[in-house]
Amino acid sequence: MNQEYFISLISKSLSGPISEAESTQLKDWVADNSENALIKKRIEDSWKNAGKYKSDIQIDENAAWKKIASQLKTNTSEPAVKSAPRVIPIWKKPLSIAATLLLLVAGTWFFMNNSGEEILNYSTANNETKNFVLPDGSKVTLNENSKLSFDASNSKRNLNLNGEGFFEVTHDKSKPFIVNANKTTTTVLGTVFNVNANDKEKVEVTLIEGKVSFEAPNSEKVILAPNEKVNYIKGKKVALTKIQNENTTAWKTKKLNFKNTKITTVIETINQYFDKDVSLVLKDSTCLFTGSFDNPDYKQVLEVLKFTYDLNIENKNSTSRLIINKCK
Repeated sequence: MNQEYFISLISKSLSGPISEAESTQLKDWVADNSENALIKKRIEDSWKNAGKYKSDIQIDENAAWKKIASQLKTNTSEPAVKSAPRVIPIWKKPLSIAATLLLLVAGTWFFMNNSGEEILNYSTANNETKNFVLPDGSKVTLNENSKLSFDASNSKRNLNLNGEGFFEVTHDKSKPFIVNANKTTTTVLGTVFNVNANDKEKVEVTLIEGKVSFEAPNSEKVILAPNEKVNYIKGKKVALTKIQNENTTAWKTKKLNFKNTKITTVIETINQYFDKDVSLVLKDSTCLFTGSFDNPDYKQVLEVLKFTYDLNIENKNSTSRLIINKCK
């Protein structure tokens, strides 16, 4: 089946229900590569945008097909029967419009409004995490106060991250997936990883599945294996270590898990997860903690620690001071 068939199928789906077999075909075609996913997204966006216009437009079906074929660089054929230009009352968007006519409307708006680069932007606000599906099918979860741009216009999948993101990358060997953050570059083909670039002076990349390469200024390229992470601080060398704290992606999973974890690591994790400033005074340095929290609440976590240890809590303004006298 050629590209014309799937473009027509997209248009048909916009005008009404399609069969289960057609839906499966379309999903498989979109998942095949990032270009197909982008074509589908652009046509759908164009169809939605068409509703914003009240004036009718004149469409020459024969010329439209030629332009679509040229832009898509494919051997898309012209309609079998040539016809005179039509005037379409686009603002009405009646569902009874034939699939081919829908394609011409969507295709015309697509090429009228997308002649330049395709830069997609995603962002989150304070205390907000969001899930996104990129045009290539890759999944991204952005932590709070994060921004991500995706350049879908060239042979590589280039992303720029400001903040923190968790990536599940769709495999596409022909188009490397590249995340740029604070002058560092993480390159993958298909994998699951986390990039923390909240601090302008440092970047932390944690690999969950697959393999990635990490590059930073004045440092050699580092290849990560699963359960490894790199820490880069501006002006210093890249440090590659094994994951010691499984709560690296707790902001996404909404779970905190500790197993015989040093209390100092527990407090560091709490500070990062809740964005708090908790200091620790240890009179017994042997304290370990085991416990788990689903959708953890800050006060609840402190109460559990207080129950577990001989612990005093001093609160002052927005900071807390934990004084552990001894482990029980």
